[in-house]
Amino acid sequence: MALYLIENQDGQLLSRELTWTDASEADVLFASPHKDQAINQLVELSSRDISLRGKVIRCAADDRGRPLLTQLTATAE
Repeated sequence: MALYLIENQDGQLLSRELTWTDASEADVLFASPHKDQAINQLVELSSRDISLRGKVIRCAADDRGRPLLTQLTATAE
C-alpha cells in the first residue's frame, strides 16, 4: 500500500497537527492513502503561506499503515 506525505522546501514533513516536523516519528505525520487528498491539503497550505514550496511524496506503508520513511519518492503533479 502506498501513502502520500507532504514535504516543504526545507525537507520537513507535515504532521497531523498541520505543523512542519522532521521525519523522526512516522506516527505523527500527515499520511493519506489518496494522492488527491494530499494534493488538496497542499493547496490549502499554499493558500495560507504563499512562500511555501511543497511537494507530495509517495512512500510505502508498513503492516500497521504507517509510512516507511526509508522509501520516499517525489511524485509528479
